Amino acid sequence: MHILDLYKKLLFKHRFMMAAFGITYIIVLGTYFYIRQRQAMIYELKHEARYEMRELSEQNDKLKRIIDSLSSARDQPRFIKSITFSENWDTEDKKKEVQRILEYAKFASSKDDVQRATALYQEALTVQKTFSAKYELGKLGYLAGDLDSCIQHWSAIVKEDTKGLYPAVRFYLAIALHEQGQDKQSRDNLREFISLAELRTKN
Repeated sequence: MHILDLYKKLLFKHRFMMAAFGITYIIVLGTYFYIRQRQAMIYELKHEARYEMRELSEQNDKLKRIIDSLSSARDQPRFIKSITFSENWDTEDKKKEVQRILEYAKFASSKDDVQRATALYQEALTVQKTFSAKYELGKLGYLAGDLDSCIQHWSAIVKEDTKGLYPAVRFYLAIALHEQGQDKQSRDNLREFISLAELRTKN
């Protein structure tokens, strides 16, 4: 008897058993390939994770070196640039009043009269809350070594800048946070700065 005839007779007599065997075989085979594929995927993900962790570590080291370099230039912080902010004025009168006070404050700052400049910027904030006054107060705080004041004002700008229009503030805030020992928050702001800067470059 040929082997084929034997299979035909078995299939005819025990068709359900043979069908069950065939289905079981397919399931086992499918499960085997699924496991192999999943293992390969897990290995690839682990490899990518290790690569990304290495890249992140190198990026963090590079950013730390940059911040350390900039922080060491506290006596001549030329990296803190002036920023032109787009303000939403409550009224035209408030706009004129605040701009007038800001001009006086900038003049006092240029004469190294920090106390007078600080008082004027704070006065401007009583007329209307503006990015410009907060930014300058943060800058004065940084120059004076008052990191708490600096971080308070620059953090307020970052929080209110929901559209990411002023990435440089995040950069300066990251430097102040690093000097205060808040490295995690510093890195978070640096990543936001890089992301926003890259986005603006693409656009």
